[in-house]
This record gives sequence, C-alpha cells and structure tokens, in this order.
Amino acid sequence: MLLAGCSSPAPNPTAPLAITPPTPTGPAAAACARLSHALPTTVAGLPRRPTEPPTDTTAAWGNPPVVLLCGTAAQTVPATAQLVVVDGVSWYPQTVGGGYVFASVGRAAEVALFVPASVNPAGTALADVSPVVAARVPAAR
Repeated sequence: MLLAGCSSPAPNPTAPLAITPPTPTGPAAAACARLSHALPTTVAGLPRRPTEPPTDTTAAWGNPPVVLLCGTAAQTVPATAQLVVVDGVSWYPQTVGGGYVFASVGRAAEVALFVPASVNPAGTALADVSPVVAARVPAAR
C-alpha cells in the first residue's frame, strides 16, 4: 500500500506526522525537491503540518491528514483504468481504507496523494496540488 509508513493521526493537528519517506534518486529526487518547496500552505482548506522526519518527499495537511509522498514506486496502471486529469496531471485513483489514493501517471517522479474520506469532495485536494505538480514535476520522457 502506498501509505503503509504513515502513523495514526496525531491528536494535535499541528504535531508532526510520522511518515516513512520514499527515497527517490536522480531526476526524481530533484523533482521532489522542487515540488516540496512550492507546495501550498493549505490543501482542501486544511493547514499544512510538519512531517517526521522532515524531507523533500513528504507533506501533510490537517487531521485526519491529507498526505503527499513524492518519489514513490511506480504503480501498475491497468490499461482499462480511467484516469482523472487535473491541470494537465493524470492521476490514477484508488479507493483505500478510509479514503482515496491518487497516484500521478507519466511524471519524472511519481506523486501519491492520500485523501481521507472526511475531505469531501476529494477532488478539492487534487485541485490544490495539481498545479504545483504540473509546474515542478516534469512529464516523463
């Protein structure tokens, strides 16, 4: 599962969220660093909160948290999958316990966004993150 490294939501929504970060290399690591420094302070109306350890490959907002991971392992996308396209970024949506995971498709670094069911509609988180992904994570060659 994409977010197996996340801890349970902290009681304090501003407390650091423990996440096992992805460890991309090469162009993916550079893309994640560019993305990390441009992410919004709010996603789906939720304030950004720190992650532990602090890295360029993780970000979180709110409680229960919206969680972004950059540089995750590429997902196998079925040929029949219906992708969601927001601001030129293609996302492969999957339902997971307690919410949704959207995995970017065709980018130099894969970005995964977990959106808890409490964020409704889940597309609001995609609308906040997609423009930054489009600008900072180039399409794969």
